[in-house]
Amino acid sequence: MYHVFERLDTSPGQEKAIRSALSELFGKLAELRPSVRTLRSEIARAMGSETFSPSEVQAAFEQRSGALGEAQGALTLALGKIHEALDPDQRKRLSQLLDGGPMAWCF
Repeated sequence: MYHVFERLDTSPGQEKAIRSALSELFGKLAELRPSVRTLRSEIARAMGSETFSPSEVQAAFEQRSGALGEAQGALTLALGKIHEALDPDQRKRLSQLLDGGPMAWCF
């Protein structure tokens, strides 16, 4: 995070708000980890079978739609808090980092 904070030229207060938002997000994602692991296993099973069944993969996602929705909600909430903590110029720089900068490999 130090590199991102340096690139955004954040204040200590902004850094605290961003760390708090990310901590909440990671906490929620940790709660959802078992469901995601099960999803991954089901997808692996579908890939390893003699014939591929798109409906089997779709069913696996549908069974976890609640958990995936919770993850989406937690991410949206964290992004909103981070957006609120930054000024317009910092938001623009963060947007550029996310879109094609050093963090592009994550997506």
